[in-house]
Amino acid sequence: MAEGNASKARPKVVVIGGGTGISSILPGLKSHDISLAAIVTVFDSGGSSGLLRAEFGYPPLGDLRKCLLALADETRETEAPRNAFKFRFGRDSSLNGHSVGNLLLAALTTLSDDVEQAIDEVSELLHVDGQVIPVALGRADLCAELEDGQVIRGESEIDV
Repeated sequence: MAEGNASKARPKVVVIGGGTGISSILPGLKSHDISLAAIVTVFDSGGSSGLLRAEFGYPPLGDLRKCLLALADETRETEAPRNAFKFRFGRDSSLNGHSVGNLLLAALTTLSDDVEQAIDEVSELLHVDGQVIPVALGRADLCAELEDGQVIRGESEIDV
């Protein structure tokens, strides 16, 4: 690369961690002129993510959804898809607890048999500036080994 072009390259920033933490800092980071990537853990085993994970075997989609929303373009053009993506069904629904974003990611993953392609398609829909990358594409569990040697598997079980 010529020296003149090097000064124009956007710095690259990679954030690694859980979806709630990352999705909280991404909006601040995206306001800078940087190339941004979020590598997101996929250990969630509760709620909508846990249900979809158990039924379909997908990596938990909730933290990925949060990061996609955090990097979404906040224009009028993306307002309706962003609001729909955030929407979570209430207790009086048969879809109790599921977010539309998780369901859309699950549907797109089912159609393509590829979670990365589903993320790319949602990234286009929401005009995401940056990359959202799951740390694993298959089943991954958070585990804790207790002093007595017992192993607890699954984030929601460890929380208890």
